[in-house]
Amino acid sequence: MKSPLLALVCCLLALAAAAIPLGRFILPADSPPDDARSGSFSSTLSTHVGNTPLPPAAAEASASASQSQQVEVPALVRYTDEPLEITLSLAGRELARFSPEARGSRQIKLSLHSLSAGSSIELEVHAVWPGNSGSAHVITVELSPPSLPSVADTHWADPGESEIHEIYCFHWSASPRSEGTFD
Repeated sequence: MKSPLLALVCCLLALAAAAIPLGRFILPADSPPDDARSGSFSSTLSTHVGNTPLPPAAAEASASASQSQQVEVPALVRYTDEPLEITLSLAGRELARFSPEARGSRQIKLSLHSLSAGSSIELEVHAVWPGNSGSAHVITVELSPPSLPSVADTHWADPGESEIHEIYCFHWSASPRSEGTFD
């Protein structure tokens, strides 16, 4: 009968022996020789799997492909009173910034990726009004992509607040039957 300590040492040696060839299967063929590799298995994985930057030609092709899929989407921004400024952003990228010229609403165009049935988008909307009025403020954003129904989202600021900074969610149903029906 083996002692538990001896069994544990044998298991650890077997695991170590299995891990050495495993690294050769995971690493790409053009990886540096063993002596140039990092001693940490996790750092080896993070530098060779998934975090490799695209070659310049592939990066340019990817950028031009995403540019070709951009579509001008009409957006109607409705608001109460006259905000000082309204900003619409997508994933940290500013899409539009304007100071309303007229009361009530403004029609703008947003450059978005091509949208289709079943797709969703989240816009960050930031609006600031002058001073503290006693009334509540509201902003509604309505998107009308080509060949899809218009979708709107509305957010309110409590009375006395002079700012709205919210995420507006837009979703286009994959099936027109699913809207408003109970089967």
